[in-house]
Amino acid sequence: MAGPLISIEVDASSFAKLQTKLSPELWREALESALIDATHQLEAEVKQRTPVRTGNLQRSEQSDVSHARDDRPFVKFSTNVVYAWPVEDRVGMFAGGAEAMEGKLPRILDNVAREVETKWAA
Repeated sequence: MAGPLISIEVDASSFAKLQTKLSPELWREALESALIDATHQLEAEVKQRTPVRTGNLQRSEQSDVSHARDDRPFVKFSTNVVYAWPVEDRVGMFAGGAEAMEGKLPRILDNVAREVETKWAA
């Protein structure tokens, strides 16, 4: 059973500036690093919002950073528990986690951009 698709838009202006300074390989590494950091924080946010009776739903929530056919990185956050989506409809753990992350993502991207720029400058 497929769940809902939730998308998050982010102002990544710090990353756009960084892209002009880096080779395509370093740019890709920086972008993947930012996505991994953001994904870990999103996973923690969703798990915190997930109601717990047995812990099965919380344990089933997982994330992965992959590449689309056009080679752009993307994040997949999923669960294989059949009752997850009725719980989502009632509680909003995925949507609420995504909404909470929207405000945090620019800071995450800025931090990774600074780290990469510092590493690149060394």
